[in-house]
Amino acid sequence: MPPLLSTWVLLTGGLHLDGLADCSDAWAGGLGDKERSLKIMQDPAAGPIAVIMLVLILLLKWTAIQSLMQFHAGLDFLWLAPFLGRLSILILMLSTPHVRENGFCSALQKNLPRPIAKLIIFTSLLLRFWLTNIYTLLAALLLIAGIRHLNMLRIQGVTGDVYGASVEIVEAVVLISLALVYG
Repeated sequence: MPPLLSTWVLLTGGLHLDGLADCSDAWAGGLGDKERSLKIMQDPAAGPIAVIMLVLILLLKWTAIQSLMQFHAGLDFLWLAPFLGRLSILILMLSTPHVRENGFCSALQKNLPRPIAKLIIFTSLLLRFWLTNIYTLLAALLLIAGIRHLNMLRIQGVTGDVYGASVEIVEAVVLISLALVYG
């Protein structure tokens, strides 16, 4: 199963892991200061906290995938974890202001067709409700709400790095939740 996790990482070029690393460094090194946190997120260097978080998230995912395979949980997790992870970006785009005016993700957020995005979220969550364990879906939604809340407190919005971090964290929680359900 390690090739599966490697494939997930390679398909995105590690983009979401980079966001998690930048956010981890910013939360640890920003010391509660918005401007300092945002400056750290722009620094391409990875500090020790970033490395630790990357190792931990990949180990958590790998362990959950191994458990799911051991318990013959089916293949739903192959698409469910990445799907809900990426849906977190859309939910955050619709519900949370972008911090940087000239950022790439800021332009995406400004040009997002909101009615269509809301329909996609509603339809996706409705289908997931019928096809997924409700606890997994609730865990993902509560986590997204928590990510939003903490980022509003810390930096008064989101950045592209926050989007990436949310994908990684939601994927891990979905995999762990499914492993707990099947295990």
